[in-house]
Amino acid sequence: HSSHWLLMAALDPDGVAPTASNDGLFPGFRLMASFGAVAVNPEPSGVTPRRRVTVTFSINPRSALQSMIEGGSVRVRITAPLGFDFDLGCLAVTPNAAFAACSGDGRRAVLEVRGAALPAGRSAAVLWVTNAGVTPTENTWLLESFVDMRADEVQTAARGARQRSVAAGYQVRELLQVSIGGNTQRGEATTVFVWFLATHFLDLGGAVELHAPHG
Repeated sequence: HSSHWLLMAALDPDGVAPTASNDGLFPGFRLMASFGAVAVNPEPSGVTPRRRVTVTFSINPRSALQSMIEGGSVRVRITAPLGFDFDLGCLAVTPNAAFAACSGDGRRAVLEVRGAALPAGRSAAVLWVTNAGVTPTENTWLLESFVDMRADEVQTAARGARQRSVAAGYQVRELLQVSIGGNTQRGEATTVFVWFLATHFLDLGGAVELHAPHG
């Protein structure tokens, strides 16, 4: 069975008498599964520029993926937006039920799947990442899986992925250092004092929003 696409032009509406074709020379493409619902979530207050943080990656594929050979492997490659950097040993929380290890190299990390079998359903990993200096223009994370391919080959592979998904990234932004003081007596009207240390100049006409807890 050929994976090439055949295009034909015909004058009759049923296309039974073609007048031209591409002779089936258009190459086809390999169908890939996805990781289902993918989420990329930094730790609380983990959006500060150039800060080393932990980021939780969660996937939810509909079907399992496994190697069919003895000593085979399944690896998941994560490509971060420009400016992000993974630690060399990027698995922040161990042991992990689905992943045995993580190897980082710049904006790419390769996760080794335990038992060469990535199960269907939700799996997650917490990884060490250093944030970019600013929010990238192309702020998406790419996840791909590879079967029976060496770790060094997975780092640079341009083809051969079995699953592929793209996840929206998070905004990188400065956080204010804030202290709040006031009368702590319940139900009493009070004056609240707010001290904060800003990392950027706020020009005339700017504003600082303060949202109190519910109640």
